[in-house]
Amino acid sequence: MARPSKLSLVLPLSIFFISMVHSAIVRENRADQSLRLHDKVYTESLLFEVKTAKSKCAASCFQRQDCVSFTFTSAVTSSPGTCRGHSEVLTSSHSSQDMKGTKVYSVDWVSKNCTADDQCPARHSECYLGHCVCSPGYYYSLGSKGCTDICQESDLQPGLTEYWNSNLWYHDFTWYVNSDPSKCQELCVKEPKCRTAVLNLSSPNENTCFLKDITKLTAPTPLAWYTQTEGDLVYWILWQRTCA
Repeated sequence: MARPSKLSLVLPLSIFFISMVHSAIVRENRADQSLRLHDKVYTESLLFEVKTAKSKCAASCFQRQDCVSFTFTSAVTSSPGTCRGHSEVLTSSHSSQDMKGTKVYSVDWVSKNCTADDQCPARHSECYLGHCVCSPGYYYSLGSKGCTDICQESDLQPGLTEYWNSNLWYHDFTWYVNSDPSKCQELCVKEPKCRTAVLNLSSPNENTCFLKDITKLTAPTPLAWYTQTEGDLVYWILWQRTCA
């Protein structure tokens, strides 16, 4: 099996590839995040601050490759509001000041093209096979658009982040032979406690799918994680669940 040309965040049950390229798609942070993120302005990773209309604020962020979040503070009168662009995905851990009338927006960054880790804006993200992803062990959060190391079982989502030629030893709570990439993903999503799935392709007649209740960060030893860095043959495919 040849190495893929692109890394994707996938929804296995519909075999739907989510292309989260840096594009003209702005998402307001979910309602359950609003009490922590909205009505505040953030002092870290600030790229620009301008007086403008909301629609032009979004455009100002889109036009910059390094802008992945922005806030817009509505003016009391009909005058322009205040637009602030940021180079990081804003989370509740960022330093902030109260500012009523402020909304936080995120620009999707997953799968953005990259050549180095510092081109991936979210904390705990990295450049992997030419595309930005959360570092192995961190969950991509659909709510915050960031990377988190903690995800409750009830918050696990059907989407998975894919890492080629990576393996995680230990904590197989079940396994299936004669599997394939689509089946292995589906099996993990159907298991509430599955956090990581690994498909072993080294034995073509078996193709065993291992389901695990751990991630790289919760493995009993750092030696549990293995990534093949040489050659074009793919021996393992690893998927990690995404989080709400």
